[in-house]
Amino acid sequence: MTALSTLGKGAVTITFSGIFIYTAELFHTPVRHLAVGTSSMMARVSSMAAPFVGQPLVRVAVKHCLMAI
Repeated sequence: MTALSTLGKGAVTITFSGIFIYTAELFHTPVRHLAVGTSSMMARVSSMAAPFVGQPLVRVAVKHCLMAI
């Protein structure tokens, strides 16, 4: 479980870093600060919500896998 947590945290960090690079290149200069700020905010909100959304999904997936066996 610790390895999965570390892997997930690393994936979130890489994605969060990629958002800044991609967003800065995607938008024109007058809109860039708003786009980077909005992207950063949504990345932080979704990283806070991930444990609450992911935990019930894992429980359902495990139940379905056990039923399939």
